[in-house]
Amino acid sequence: MTKRAVWVLVGVGVALVAGIAVVAILGWLTLGATWPLDKPNEVSAFATYWYSVFTLLTLLVLIGAAVVALRQARIAAKSRDAEVFLYILERYIENPHLFGVRGFINRHMQEINITVQGPQPTRQNRDIIDQQVRKLSDGKFTLEDIYHVMSSMQNICLLIGHRFMSERLTLEFYAIIRRMWDLLEPMVKFEQERRKADKEYAPWFCDDFERVAIEMRDPGYLARFGIKQSG
Repeated sequence: MTKRAVWVLVGVGVALVAGIAVVAILGWLTLGATWPLDKPNEVSAFATYWYSVFTLLTLLVLIGAAVVALRQARIAAKSRDAEVFLYILERYIENPHLFGVRGFINRHMQEINITVQGPQPTRQNRDIIDQQVRKLSDGKFTLEDIYHVMSSMQNICLLIGHRFMSERLTLEFYAIIRRMWDLLEPMVKFEQERRKADKEYAPWFCDDFERVAIEMRDPGYLARFGIKQSG
């Protein structure tokens, strides 16, 4: 619990004590009761009054506790947003190696996709694609590096798709997800089909990457945030 939440609880407690004192004084004056309470109607009125007072105070305590709990939940959600956002930045977006591979994908993936979309998705043709990647990058990158980028996009979209951070914050990754999906979609489809045919691995591959990217491709996605999509 944060210091601010503690002070809120202290404030609620002080307000309740002050409220009890005020209500007691007003109640005593309103009822006009004398002490000791020796008349049956006086005792009944006094008991009914205080029963109502404590019922109201109990309700106020529950409302106060709910307000504090809600504030704590919002603070926890913001903290989780920040942690997930920084995790994605450090592990995937600002990673020097992945940054270099994404640059290669931006420059050459359209050419590679001609090969990807040509042959059947088999292990042998995967090796042909790997040779092309090595040639275009002068031996700097391999097909596994491109798979590493696809895996990183899958992990990012997994966090986004399962609401590990607020929807508004996911807009920070909108551009890179859209761009990478536009370039890597043929490669993702290639691997999905290869796995189905090969049966060596689980048939699903980059399913969250595909689902989130297609959702972001919808013109209504940005409209939800009041953003008009150009073109």
